Amino acid sequence: MTFRNMDEVRAANAQIRQKWFNPSSVKFFNSVVETELIDGEFFITSERMYNDMEKTFTIRKVLPNGEIADLSKFQEFKTLEEAKDALVNKRGRLKLKCAMREAYYSGKAEWAGQIADKLRFKFGMNHDQMMEIVTEAGLTPANWDALLYEADRIDGAGR
Repeated sequence: MTFRNMDEVRAANAQIRQKWFNPSSVKFFNSVVETELIDGEFFITSERMYNDMEKTFTIRKVLPNGEIADLSKFQEFKTLEEAKDALVNKRGRLKLKCAMREAYYSGKAEWAGQIADKLRFKFGMNHDQMMEIVTEAGLTPANWDALLYEADRIDGAGR
């Protein structure tokens, strides 16, 4: 499910009784929602423990049930622009992870291998970076061998 705006996100979050937008939680972290909802599921917040501290920024993802998850490390970014740039990159990675997971678990390991291949070549990723995304996609070490086999097979076929 995607949401249309932050009001819908707040309502869904309250409905599952997660206290993410609770005034006491917001006050404790001095948290501010810095952006509108992006692509129906992402937003950026700023936090600072004390008013005299610099704001730092975190990318958030709204799960279909209204739960809020960190898409970046907590307070990972020093500026809002840095967080926005990272979100552009993370959205691309997120879409690739989802496509890889969907392809693999639908029994189409070759497609997952093609996605892994694209990660390596189109985005200039090395083996370790690709394996990081495979791990983020929730594929187990047993899946990695099949995925790498398909990527290597495609690579050996003249790509």
